[in-house]
Amino acid sequence: MDADLDEALRLLVRAIVFALCWGLLHIFLRPLARRTGIEPAQQENWVNRVIASLHALLVSIPCAVAMVADPHFGKMTSSLLRWQSAVDTVHGESVTLQTFLPISLGYFLYDSVILATDEEAYGLTIALHHGISLAIWPVSFLSKRGVYYLLYFMATELSTPLVHLAVFFLPQHGMAGGVLFLVIGISLLVVFFCVRILPAPWLYFSMGATWGYWQASDYAIQTIWLLTIPLPPMLNSFWFFKLVNGAVKKLAPAKTKGGKKE
Repeated sequence: MDADLDEALRLLVRAIVFALCWGLLHIFLRPLARRTGIEPAQQENWVNRVIASLHALLVSIPCAVAMVADPHFGKMTSSLLRWQSAVDTVHGESVTLQTFLPISLGYFLYDSVILATDEEAYGLTIALHHGISLAIWPVSFLSKRGVYYLLYFMATELSTPLVHLAVFFLPQHGMAGGVLFLVIGISLLVVFFCVRILPAPWLYFSMGATWGYWQASDYAIQTIWLLTIPLPPMLNSFWFFKLVNGAVKKLAPAKTKGGKKE
């Protein structure tokens, strides 16, 4: 019990330290935002999105690699891709997660403060995401239950920098058109689909494949797992629909005043 408490305290301290680091980076980036020439009301949002993109790149790539290259978790991924009926995704420890989870928790703490204080920051859905992650991810990590799913959800952040480029940075810097915008937009749809939509059938399949590996003493954690794991793919499908719908509208020919397409 003392060892578990010590580990929990270490995770909390590291998360707070990284939250402070993200906050300091926010302060240091403010002068750069003022030099960009975007409207003052969007400068804090600019800084926040830069940090969001940096965080996403920092944690997503190692976690994605761990899901394939780590001997333990790579075997899980390989078994699921072959639709094996029994795969233990419940148990396991990850050195990658030990390193990068505190960085993400710290980012969620930092970003929660931004969401609470900046009216221009993106809204309620992100706040709920951060709150649920801050409440559940440490439980999974400390109990060493469902770590595989933490790696996956952190790996899905691969699409985040492209989201910020397409919906904010390029439009704010007057590049919401042309070849670069088209390339970024197509890349966003492809990457978002590959990391957030395409794996959904295997994610749901894994819940059945690993059901028999839960123990009676895991009842509380299993219940949380059962209620929360299905949600992200559903939300991702909704956001992917919005992205595709926005892309179709962007590429559709403009209408004349008479209502006819040009």
